[in-house]
Amino acid sequence: MELEEVAHRLDNENRKRQMELEYEARKRDIDLRTEESKRNYELQRRKADIEHQHKIAELIAQMKQTKLQAGKELVFTYMKTINMIIDQNSNIFRSSEPLLNQLKDERLPEQIKNTIQNAINKAFMLPYVLCLNFILS
Repeated sequence: MELEEVAHRLDNENRKRQMELEYEARKRDIDLRTEESKRNYELQRRKADIEHQHKIAELIAQMKQTKLQAGKELVFTYMKTINMIIDQNSNIFRSSEPLLNQLKDERLPEQIKNTIQNAINKAFMLPYVLCLNFILS
């Protein structure tokens, strides 16, 4: 019986050691998986952060491009309007030239000369009024 007890005790110790070894192996496996999961999480977080920064940079570039395009369109519209005002001025000056020539005619009564002079003054004031309206709008 003593032999059986010793064999039984040895068997129990072997089982206990076997269980401890299995426990340690499982613990190492879990620790390795935990470390791998932590590394994967950190990599995914960094990747997401880089993608986020990239999206922000793209949006900033788009905003700058939109701002640049809007500025170009504004300058183009401004130049078009100024060109129209210049064209109107040249038309006004061309149409005023015959009136100015009539002022040289000494046979015209003074009242007609004053009327012509007022018409010319109004014609010359029109471009300034147009420019002022454009600037204020």
